[in-house]
Amino acid sequence: MNTGFSLIEVLVSLAIVSLIALITLSGLTTSLDFNKRTLDRSDFVNSLVILDNYMKKDFQQTINRLSRDARGSYLNHSFFGLNPRQEGVFLAFTINSGDISPNFPKGGLRFIEYIIEEGTLKRVEYSYADRTFGTPYTSQSLLKNVEEVKLNFIKENSTLEEWPAMDWMENNGLPNIVEISLNINNFGLINRRYLLTGEAI
Repeated sequence: MNTGFSLIEVLVSLAIVSLIALITLSGLTTSLDFNKRTLDRSDFVNSLVILDNYMKKDFQQTINRLSRDARGSYLNHSFFGLNPRQEGVFLAFTINSGDISPNFPKGGLRFIEYIIEEGTLKRVEYSYADRTFGTPYTSQSLLKNVEEVKLNFIKENSTLEEWPAMDWMENNGLPNIVEISLNINNFGLINRRYLLTGEAI
């Protein structure tokens, strides 16, 4: 009696095994793609929360104070904001963080800049509000894949696309509300509003 397998049986078995392997591999690839998209979305949401917390805190601590630039000259205004056409600084202002520590012996006054650089939104914090060319600073990348930033500044009943309202006038102070719209690649439009409560110092 011949108990071996015929060539056809072997080929059919190989075809079935190959089909099962293909289905398994396809399912694994789909699962990995889904996990990657989930992790990407989770990373994006986490970055967005961190950015939102920084902006909320910064705007609440913003003060109406003329700071000095690296050349020692007073800035004309205490708050600057514009819609960036490509890259660069789109928000700049002074905050009073209230942080007096060995790392910052001169008090809690800091100068803050928000920057767009190669599609990444960054926050720069200078250790002192009155800067010099050697003033230490920290820079953090907060959000990637930013395609567009759009700003509006609300003061009483007026809405402006840039601040100060009139650059040639004396210090315009602070807006009441800053509206920020971020167009993020693969995620769409994010809109936020922040209330400024700072006072002159």
